[in-house]
Formats: sequence, structure tokens, C-alpha cells
Amino acid sequence: MKKLTTSISHFKNKHIIVIGDVMLDRFIIGTVDRISPEAPVPVVSKKEEVVTLGGAGNVANNIVALGAKVSLFGVIGKDASGKVVQKLIEKTKNIQNELTVSARYVTTDKTRIVSHGQHMVRIDTEELVHLSEKDEEQILSRYKALLKKTEVVILSDYMKGMFSEMFVKKLITLAHDREVKVVVDTKPRHSHFFKGAYCIKPNKKEALLMSFEKDVPRIAKDIATKLHTNVLITLGEEGMYIFEKGKGYQIATKAKRIFDVVGAGDTVIAVLALMLTDKKVTLVDAANVANHAAGIVVSKRGTATVTQKELLDSLKD
Repeated sequence: MKKLTTSISHFKNKHIIVIGDVMLDRFIIGTVDRISPEAPVPVVSKKEEVVTLGGAGNVANNIVALGAKVSLFGVIGKDASGKVVQKLIEKTKNIQNELTVSARYVTTDKTRIVSHGQHMVRIDTEELVHLSEKDEEQILSRYKALLKKTEVVILSDYMKGMFSEMFVKKLITLAHDREVKVVVDTKPRHSHFFKGAYCIKPNKKEALLMSFEKDVPRIAKDIATKLHTNVLITLGEEGMYIFEKGKGYQIATKAKRIFDVVGAGDTVIAVLALMLTDKKVTLVDAANVANHAAGIVVSKRGTATVTQKELLDSLKD
């Protein structure tokens, strides 16, 4: 345990590269007291609106909340939501803005209407536009220069156009050349893009779609074999399953109460990456700490983060 707490205390000296689909998360919070006379739907009386970085931006937020620094790569549009994303990054200490701003792109914006702790509806603004060759070249050039500052890269793929198979191959190859670990959060349809990464982190539903196997240990082994990678499957209230170097490990959940699971996967991969910057820490060790972080964040409302103190306190329990 001392080894793990020492690693956490050194987060302030760490720098992580995050590349992925950056979004804007909006939460409109209110109360419902009546049904609309216009249609059989509830009327939400707006009390508060919260705007935060979402997607890969939430991964970056989790990293800086734990005291580390992050270089954030992604693409946003020259639109109102993109301007809000830029302002949020400017206000956030320790996020180095490496975003590409493109008139071709529409900034992904997810608006959630919440009443009495329950999500009523989500409204998404998005348009799938792939990176241009010029954008890829510019990102790769800057990425290559920054690799010397880090031990771990996070690729956060929400399938909004940031990643192509060839682009991912270049990212992973450059990281391997620098002996930098690459940890991945992606969707089943793109999983084959990330062959050769250090670790891939699907949730249970995603893992089931990545394999023809039916039970979690076999699924994890199958994914690891096909993608030449270690595997961490998040299982919600059942905890986590890790497949590392040919062996499987089950970890029980640390969640005491679940209020909101939005962004919990981003917290897991952020903590996992930070722990893996310590060469003495195994993937199972890192997953154990990430499991504690997940238990904390699901007890909070909305796209939340975890502090170093909260994480250290949880490890003492």
C-alpha cells in the first residue's frame, strides 16, 4: 500500500498526453412540478446550468484534479460550443491546449436535463467529420515533440472523427519508439485500430461486443490475444476484471453508493495512466487505485473528478 500512496503523492511531477474526442458537457438542472398542457411531458423549471469539458476533455480534467499536468489534443469547431471549450481550458490550470480548431468541424455538445437527481433527456449536437491529412500531420509533429515529457499516453476514442486506423498506428508506433505506454478507451467498432497498445479499457457491454466469448475471463483473454494488449474491463457494481501477461484478476467494487455514472470511465483511465507512470506499479496495482477512484466519482453528480486527498483517504479504508 505504501508503494501506491507514494506513487499518488508523485502525481504533481507527472505529465500525460491525452488525444481524443473533446466535447462540451452541459447539465441543465431543475425541478418538475407539473405536466405540460401542450403535450404529456414534464415541465422542468430550470434552477442551474453547469458546463464542463467532456469526452477526452473530462479525462484531462481528472488528471489535473489529481495534481498532474496534461497536454490535450483534439479537434473543435469555430462555433459557440468550441469557444466555450477554449475558455474552460484557459481557466483550468495545468491543461496545455493542443486543440486543432477547424471550420470543417462541429464541436460535440451533450446537454443533459436533470431533475431530482434523475436524467430526463439528453440532447446531442454533433457531426462526424474525419481529420484532414494536414491536421493529422500537424498533430503528429507536436505529439512527437511532447513524447519526451511523458511515460503514458491516453487515447480517448468516442468515435467522433478523431481517429482513423492509420493515424492510430502512427501514434502507437511513435510511443513505442520512446518506450511510452499507450492506454486506450474506445468503442467496439474501432477496437482493432488500437492493436499493440499497452492496455485497452472497455466496459462490460463494450467487451461483450469485442468478442464472441460469453463470460468475462474468456472475453478478456480473447481481446488480449487479438489485440496484443493487456485488458481492463470495468464491470460496474461487480468491480473490474484485469488480464495482464496471460493471467486474469478480479477486483471487487469500492463504490459505497452510486449517484451518477457519467464520466466514471474517464476517471478510471486517467488514474490508471497516472499510476502507470511509476515503472514499479503493475497494471493490477494501477487498476486497484483506479477502482477506488471510480467508487468516489460515481457518488458525485454529473461529470465529476477525484482529488488526491479523496483517493488517499479511500485507500486507507
